[in-house]
Amino acid sequence: MTITIRPARPGEEGLVLGFIRALADYERLAHEVEADEAAIGAALLANFARRCVAEGLGRLEWWVLDWNEAAIGVYTSLGAQPMDQWTVFRLSGEALERLAEGSA
Repeated sequence: MTITIRPARPGEEGLVLGFIRALADYERLAHEVEADEAAIGAALLANFARRCVAEGLGRLEWWVLDWNEAAIGVYTSLGAQPMDQWTVFRLSGEALERLAEGSA
């Protein structure tokens, strides 16, 4: 049998929480688990916000797919504003390697 260990991917929040709950059940500590998918995400954003404030940073930015209405709803409920006037650029593959080598 081959076991692969990898970072969790977006959309696997429920799976990870399931692992946490299974371990808590095994250790007879299920009553200590106070989390759900929405809380795990909100806590992460709150932690980032605390770090921004503590480090004197003026803003917190992230990306969301334009079709992900559930996430957009959560973010706007927090007071986040969509930044429609910005375009995301990506550098990858050979172009990334060329720039890294100093020969754009």
